[in-house]
Amino acid sequence: MKLTDNNLPAMSVNFLRLLFAFLITLIVCPIIDKNTFKVTKKDLGLYAVIGLIFGIAATLHATAYFFAPISNVILITSSYFIIIILLDSLFLKEHPKKITIVAGLMGLLGISVINPFQAGSYLIGNVLALFTALFAGILYTMMRYADKNHSIGDIMWIFLFATLFLSPFAFVSGFTGISSSLIWIFLSGSLSLGIAYLFFTYALQKVKVVLASAVNMALNPLLSIIFGILLVGELITLKVAVGGSIIIASGLIIKTRTALMEN
Repeated sequence: MKLTDNNLPAMSVNFLRLLFAFLITLIVCPIIDKNTFKVTKKDLGLYAVIGLIFGIAATLHATAYFFAPISNVILITSSYFIIIILLDSLFLKEHPKKITIVAGLMGLLGISVINPFQAGSYLIGNVLALFTALFAGILYTMMRYADKNHSIGDIMWIFLFATLFLSPFAFVSGFTGISSSLIWIFLSGSLSLGIAYLFFTYALQKVKVVLASAVNMALNPLLSIIFGILLVGELITLKVAVGGSIIIASGLIIKTRTALMEN
């Protein structure tokens, strides 16, 4: 997203990212999942709700990059793990262990160190990233609920409904200047959303939602910050590095704990 023009209409960019993600999954999912198109009306209702939440989360996340550095956005967003700890206990019957609660408190500490509400030039981006974490936590918990009874083909339907929900806003905003950044939008949608969520959806079928999100939370920020430094030339501040490290550490604690229990 940082490689696109900041003056482009955000809603149109997000719509195209989701559209490209849908098209990729439309091609791949029927090949690897023969049940992709075997859905009921109840399934479609669930996919529509998840698609709406996905559209909101994706829009908040992508828009945040226009107002704050990659490191701020990705590390603050990684705190969605805290939301998952609460929701999976309430709705998925995956009761958190004491170590999970400690890790959640560590995540809160990490957020407080970053202090996303501090007045400054990045305030809007930080707040958008924090709201992204909220909707992402809800999203991943609902995806886990869907994937307990369905298959990897779910993600295609989720992308479809997310694209449909964003389409009116995109056409109102227009597509002026989009062509200059279309290749980056395509790569962002097809790879960062389409392919990435195919793997994530598969992981949700195999492991508990807390573990899947913890692995994602540990790797995604690290790779994003590295690419931000190499491709965009952004530098990470000490405060964000310390707070983000605490957040990532909380995810690694859960990963290690779960691995030890399974062995």
